[in-house]
Amino acid sequence: MTILREPRATLRERWMQRARETPLVLSNGLMVHGAATRLERRFEHFIGDYFGPGGVETRPGMTVFDVGANIGMFSLEVLRRCGGEACIFAFEPAPDTFSYLERNLRELFPYAPVVAACTAVADRPGMATFYHRPWASGTSSLQRKYPTAADSLLEASLREPPDEYRSQIPGWFQHLPRRVAKAILRQGFRLAGNDVVPIQCAVTTVSDVLREHDIERIDYLKIDVEGAELDVLRGIVPDDWERIARLGMEVHDVDGRLRTIRKMLAFAGFDDVDVEQGWPFEGTNVYMLHARRTIPPAEELRR
Repeated sequence: MTILREPRATLRERWMQRARETPLVLSNGLMVHGAATRLERRFEHFIGDYFGPGGVETRPGMTVFDVGANIGMFSLEVLRRCGGEACIFAFEPAPDTFSYLERNLRELFPYAPVVAACTAVADRPGMATFYHRPWASGTSSLQRKYPTAADSLLEASLREPPDEYRSQIPGWFQHLPRRVAKAILRQGFRLAGNDVVPIQCAVTTVSDVLREHDIERIDYLKIDVEGAELDVLRGIVPDDWERIARLGMEVHDVDGRLRTIRKMLAFAGFDDVDVEQGWPFEGTNVYMLHARRTIPPAEELRR
């Protein structure tokens, strides 16, 4: 008797699909779809960095840009804190991930003023290749090569986590010998990094969205685009910078990018810029940057 087996890729894709359809209850009580792997489920804790000191100050009626929205965890937390009364513009170029972004926003906050766009945000409008990583969708990017060395991420991930992250790491893993834990993580990083699906996607700019929707002010601009953050900022024309009150972004410091961004923000009038590096990124080139204005732009002073 010949036993026919499905190709490995098909089995893996079916497992991934079932996992994404399985609801995940976040620590804030919201139930989302689209987080399949353990790495993706931990992204909830990473978005907490945007709500810490110097980050977004939520209030009903605010306007927020979520660039690199993934399945919407950041946007959903803003809406939760604002009682559904926040104007959200969420951008996610990967069609599969975007479908979960739309679903989560629609099911959890059906009456919120939300604009979700299946597009990337960069320095010029048009079309581009987006490199989707199905096993770690939050690391997908317009950049083909992941901008942080795997070895540095591996070593950083093996450091003792703070208490708020400890519950996200399985007990059995915490008790493994270091060499065994390192081997498991290396295999996971290899899988996430090597399984890349190129996708053609539309590209817009922050300034184009401002004009298209006649937006006077962005209360908070969140950017998490895995190495393409400088391109997002270059897509803001000089006259539009004063419309942005605050921003928070993950920066991959490649070729002096962090220094370049700090200079750009200072020139744009952001006089309070804070850069920090939390677990599990200590010792890597990944930083969290918060920027705000303590002196209102001239246009606001004239009102």
